[in-house]
Amino acid sequence: MIEVLGIVCSEGASDYNLEGNQKNRVLAFGAWTLGRNAEANMSNEHEQERLRRIRDRQIQLRDPKVKDRKVQKSVAKKHRSSLESFSLTKIWTELPKIIRGTVIGMLAGLAILLVLPYIFQGAWVDYAGFAAVFILAFLGMIFGQALDARDRLMDV
Repeated sequence: MIEVLGIVCSEGASDYNLEGNQKNRVLAFGAWTLGRNAEANMSNEHEQERLRRIRDRQIQLRDPKVKDRKVQKSVAKKHRSSLESFSLTKIWTELPKIIRGTVIGMLAGLAILLVLPYIFQGAWVDYAGFAAVFILAFLGMIFGQALDARDRLMDV
Protein backbone atom coordinates (compact mmCIF):
# COMPACT_ATOMS: atom_id res chain seq x y z
CA MET A 1 0.00 0.00 0.00
CA ILE A 2 1.25 3.44 -0.89
CA GLU A 3 0.00 6.65 0.68
CA VAL A 4 0.23 9.88 -1.30
CA LEU A 5 -1.14 13.05 0.32
CA GLY A 6 -3.39 11.03 2.55
CA ILE A 7 -4.66 8.89 -0.35
CA VAL A 8 -4.06 5.20 0.03
CA CYS A 9 -3.47 3.40 -3.23
CA SER A 10 -3.39 -0.33 -3.59
CA GLU A 11 -0.12 -1.92 -4.60
CA GLY A 12 -1.52 -2.82 -7.99
CA ALA A 13 -1.88 0.88 -8.76
CA SER A 14 1.70 1.51 -7.75
CA ASP A 15 2.93 -1.04 -10.28
CA TYR A 16 2.26 1.42 -13.04
CA ASN A 17 5.25 3.39 -14.01
CA LEU A 18 3.84 6.90 -13.83
CA GLU A 19 5.71 9.78 -15.32
CA GLY A 20 5.71 13.32 -13.83
CA ASN A 21 2.60 14.65 -15.62
CA GLN A 22 0.65 11.51 -14.89
CA LYS A 23 1.67 11.61 -11.22
CA ASN A 24 0.37 15.15 -11.02
CA ARG A 25 -2.94 14.02 -12.48
CA VAL A 26 -3.23 11.22 -9.93
CA LEU A 27 -2.33 13.62 -7.12
CA ALA A 28 -4.80 16.23 -8.43
CA PHE A 29 -7.52 13.58 -8.64
CA GLY A 30 -6.78 12.51 -5.06
CA ALA A 31 -6.91 16.11 -3.85
CA TRP A 32 -10.15 16.65 -5.79
CA THR A 33 -11.77 13.61 -4.16
CA LEU A 34 -10.60 14.79 -0.73
CA GLY A 35 -12.06 18.23 -1.37
CA ARG A 36 -15.26 16.72 -2.64
CA ASN A 37 -15.62 14.63 0.54
CA ALA A 38 -15.10 17.78 2.61
CA GLU A 39 -17.76 19.57 0.52
CA ALA A 40 -20.08 16.61 0.97
CA ASN A 41 -19.58 16.77 4.74
CA MET A 42 -20.25 20.53 4.69
CA SER A 43 -23.37 20.16 2.56
CA ASN A 44 -24.46 17.29 4.78
CA GLU A 45 -24.21 19.59 7.81
CA HIS A 46 -26.16 22.28 5.96
CA GLU A 47 -28.80 19.71 5.02
CA GLN A 48 -29.07 18.55 8.64
CA GLU A 49 -29.40 22.14 9.82
CA ARG A 50 -32.10 22.81 7.20
CA LEU A 51 -34.01 19.67 8.27
CA ARG A 52 -33.68 20.70 11.93
CA ARG A 53 -35.15 24.14 11.13
CA ILE A 54 -38.03 22.53 9.18
CA ARG A 55 -38.77 20.17 12.07
CA ASP A 56 -38.73 23.05 14.58
CA ARG A 57 -41.12 25.05 12.38
CA GLN A 58 -43.48 22.08 12.09
CA ILE A 59 -43.44 21.58 15.86
CA GLN A 60 -44.31 25.26 16.34
CA LEU A 61 -47.19 24.95 13.89
CA ARG A 62 -48.37 21.78 15.61
CA ASP A 63 -48.23 23.35 19.04
CA PRO A 64 -49.66 20.80 21.50
CA LYS A 65 -51.10 23.57 23.69
CA VAL A 66 -53.39 24.81 20.90
CA LYS A 67 -55.95 22.13 21.76
CA ASP A 68 -55.76 22.99 25.47
CA ARG A 69 -56.30 26.69 24.70
CA LYS A 70 -59.29 25.84 22.50
CA VAL A 71 -60.86 23.72 25.26
CA GLN A 72 -60.26 26.47 27.84
CA LYS A 73 -61.86 29.03 25.50
CA SER A 74 -65.00 26.92 25.03
CA VAL A 75 -65.28 26.23 28.78
CA ALA A 76 -64.95 29.94 29.57
CA LYS A 77 -67.58 30.79 26.95
CA LYS A 78 -70.03 28.25 28.42
CA HIS A 79 -69.37 29.59 31.90
CA ARG A 80 -70.02 33.19 30.80
CA SER A 81 -73.23 32.17 29.06
CA SER A 82 -74.42 30.35 32.19
CA LEU A 83 -73.98 33.55 34.17
CA GLU A 84 -76.48 35.47 32.01
CA SER A 85 -79.28 37.15 33.92
CA PHE A 86 -82.59 35.42 34.46
CA SER A 87 -85.11 36.64 31.89
CA LEU A 88 -88.79 35.71 31.78
CA THR A 89 -89.13 36.93 28.20
CA LYS A 90 -86.33 34.62 27.08
CA ILE A 91 -87.99 31.70 28.86
CA TRP A 92 -91.36 32.63 27.34
CA THR A 93 -89.96 32.78 23.78
CA GLU A 94 -88.19 29.42 24.19
CA LEU A 95 -91.39 27.64 25.18
CA PRO A 96 -93.14 25.67 22.43
CA LYS A 97 -96.07 27.52 20.88
CA ILE A 98 -98.51 24.80 21.92
CA ILE A 99 -97.83 25.66 25.58
CA ARG A 100 -97.86 29.41 24.95
CA GLY A 101 -101.18 29.11 23.11
CA THR A 102 -102.71 27.13 25.94
CA VAL A 103 -101.56 29.64 28.56
CA ILE A 104 -102.84 32.60 26.52
CA GLY A 105 -106.21 30.83 26.03
CA MET A 106 -106.48 30.14 29.78
CA LEU A 107 -105.69 33.76 30.63
CA ALA A 108 -108.32 34.99 28.16
CA GLY A 109 -110.83 32.53 29.70
CA LEU A 110 -109.98 33.73 33.21
CA ALA A 111 -110.52 37.32 32.09
CA ILE A 112 -113.97 36.35 30.78
CA LEU A 113 -114.69 34.44 34.00
CA LEU A 114 -113.90 37.54 36.07
CA VAL A 115 -115.70 40.08 33.86
CA LEU A 116 -118.84 38.06 33.00
CA PRO A 117 -120.55 38.31 36.48
CA TYR A 118 -120.36 42.13 36.30
CA ILE A 119 -122.12 42.17 32.94
CA PHE A 120 -124.81 39.47 33.47
CA GLN A 121 -126.73 38.41 36.54
CA GLY A 122 -127.62 34.75 37.07
CA ALA A 123 -126.52 31.34 38.31
CA TRP A 124 -125.35 30.23 34.88
CA VAL A 125 -122.63 32.98 34.64
CA ASP A 126 -120.08 31.00 36.66
CA TYR A 127 -120.61 27.89 34.55
CA ALA A 128 -120.29 29.92 31.34
CA GLY A 129 -117.06 31.48 32.68
CA PHE A 130 -115.50 28.06 33.42
CA ALA A 131 -116.61 26.80 30.02
CA ALA A 132 -114.93 29.84 28.43
CA VAL A 133 -111.66 29.03 30.27
CA PHE A 134 -111.61 25.43 28.98
CA ILE A 135 -112.78 26.27 25.45
CA LEU A 136 -110.25 29.11 25.01
CA ALA A 137 -107.44 27.00 26.49
CA PHE A 138 -108.29 24.22 24.02
CA LEU A 139 -108.41 26.68 21.09
CA GLY A 140 -105.06 28.16 22.18
CA MET A 141 -103.57 24.69 22.26
CA ILE A 142 -104.86 23.94 18.74
CA PHE A 143 -103.47 27.19 17.32
CA GLY A 144 -100.13 26.67 19.09
CA GLN A 145 -99.86 23.15 17.72
CA ALA A 146 -100.59 24.45 14.21
CA LEU A 147 -97.88 27.11 14.55
CA ASP A 148 -95.37 24.52 15.80
CA ALA A 149 -96.21 22.24 12.87
CA ARG A 150 -95.72 25.15 10.46
CA ASP A 151 -92.31 25.93 11.98
CA ARG A 152 -91.24 22.28 11.73
CA LEU A 153 -92.26 22.20 8.07
CA MET A 154 -90.29 25.39 7.39
CA ASP A 155 -87.18 23.77 8.95
CA VAL A 156 -87.39 20.83 6.55
